[in-house]
Amino acid sequence: MKNLSIIKLHFYFIILCLFPELLFTSDYAIKIQKINDGVWMYNPDNNENVRKITLSNIGIIEGEQYTMIIDTGNSKSFSLKFLKELNNIITKPIKYLILTHRHFDHSFGIEAYLNKGISIYMDKNEFEMLKSEGPRIKNMIFGNIKEPDQIIDFKNILNLKINHVEDKKILNLGNRKVLLKNVGRAHTRGDIVVYDFKSKSYFAGDLVFMGRAAAFSDANVRLWLNKYENIFNLPWLLIVPGHGSLIDRKENLNQTKYWLKFVDNSVKRAIKQGDMISEVLDYKYPDRIKEIKFKDITLKRGIKKQIKIYEKKNYIE
Repeated sequence: MKNLSIIKLHFYFIILCLFPELLFTSDYAIKIQKINDGVWMYNPDNNENVRKITLSNIGIIEGEQYTMIIDTGNSKSFSLKFLKELNNIITKPIKYLILTHRHFDHSFGIEAYLNKGISIYMDKNEFEMLKSEGPRIKNMIFGNIKEPDQIIDFKNILNLKINHVEDKKILNLGNRKVLLKNVGRAHTRGDIVVYDFKSKSYFAGDLVFMGRAAAFSDANVRLWLNKYENIFNLPWLLIVPGHGSLIDRKENLNQTKYWLKFVDNSVKRAIKQGDMISEVLDYKYPDRIKEIKFKDITLKRGIKKQIKIYEKKNYIE
């Protein structure tokens, strides 16, 4: 994919500028939080040493026979440490790994799950893009690491056979059914959400952020926003976002929706008025999203691409 795009490169550069300590995750305790019976989450923001984080949340669901993991963290080294800690908590073997999308902080730990009899599920387009873009992303972000194989060796996944979720799929962990739902084009080219019927819990991947502006450099914001209400249409008590704290109230779920509405309105306004990017970055934030962190950086790295998408798709009324 030749056009990985300057915007995307800029995104990863900014992440490393904000969190240069993300490259390795080998010398701190991993704390896994129980959020319901048979349900846990790893939330890097809740670790004592918050400077050493993996960026994304990870979900765990355990049934009477099997365990399911949702997303992997950003490296093989992290995943191996995570699995070692997880073995102190779960009693049933890991049967399923669900990758909500391809971004490195959610998928680069995949190698730790290979050759263990674990079935991996992911959107087909996202998996193909992980293989094609991944080596370049790895080199760009982790190029100076002395032991690059501790991040990910793409030779080990190029011919990997995984299960693709095209629409919906129900998996049974043993008296515990779990729904996989492919939302399609939204945050990425094929986002998967996971729903545990027993605990009424959603694992949303990066379709939802909490406390932080949702990244949209790879997104189609209009499609994402139009689908938002229908994504979480089953009764829920808890939602594990891709980033940030656990969600247990609808008003918190709406935080990402309000952010996307602001982005959508900003793109349409910029096109109608012929505003430059520098002018868009000066648009006033509405009060209901003022408390969200990283708005300026997130808007800057994604707005140019969204303007091009809206113009190409003729999204302007």
